[in-house]
Amino acid sequence: MCVFDPKQIQLAKAELTLEDYLGHPHLLTSFIGDLHGFIDEQLEKLGHTRRVIFSSRNFATNPLIVRQMAALTTVPTFVAGAWCDALGLSVARLPFDVPTAQVSLMWTAANDADAGLAWLRSLINEIHHGRRFVSLESA
Repeated sequence: MCVFDPKQIQLAKAELTLEDYLGHPHLLTSFIGDLHGFIDEQLEKLGHTRRVIFSSRNFATNPLIVRQMAALTTVPTFVAGAWCDALGLSVARLPFDVPTAQVSLMWTAANDADAGLAWLRSLINEIHHGRRFVSLESA
């Protein structure tokens, strides 16, 4: 999903077009701090490139930057929903197909009974399965 601040970016149509997507700068979450990621690989297969201007190693940085400038960030659906609801951002479907990705939680057996971590796993599961925050059915 593509996330942006509607105060910074107004779309001409209800849907995000490929021209819109490629015409704005992008923020990327990359665990190695790279400016090239999975979405860039998908765009290259289609003969396109995007302009990534910033990369962060965690998801927490990009929504705050998007609120301050006309930029887009592409994130998994469950992340987009949380940001949209909590920060007043808008979400749009990507204007091209991408393969789905699997999200997994991992923890050590020694922490399996930890009540705080059990709560956190439950919360992440609720967010991931769309039972919390915003419904993206209309996006």
